[in-house]
Amino acid sequence: MILLSDANVLIDLGHVQGLDVLCQIETVEVLDVVLEECDHPSQPDLVANILEAGLSIILCKRSIIHVH
Repeated sequence: MILLSDANVLIDLGHVQGLDVLCQIETVEVLDVVLEECDHPSQPDLVANILEAGLSIILCKRSIIHVH
C-alpha cells in the first residue's frame, strides 16, 4: 500500500498523466486533506482524474485549532 500525504506528488503525476500508472504498482490511498489541496484552477480535472485512477480516499479528523 502507498499512502500519499503530499499533494505535490499528485499534482506532478497529474501533469504527466501518471496517476493510473501509480495504481498499477500498488494500492494507493490519499488523505482527504491532501485531495483538497489538489483542487485548484490550474488543474481543474485533477481531483476527478485522481478518483478515476482508483486512488482510495482516507478520511482524517481535522485538528481543532483555537485562535486567541
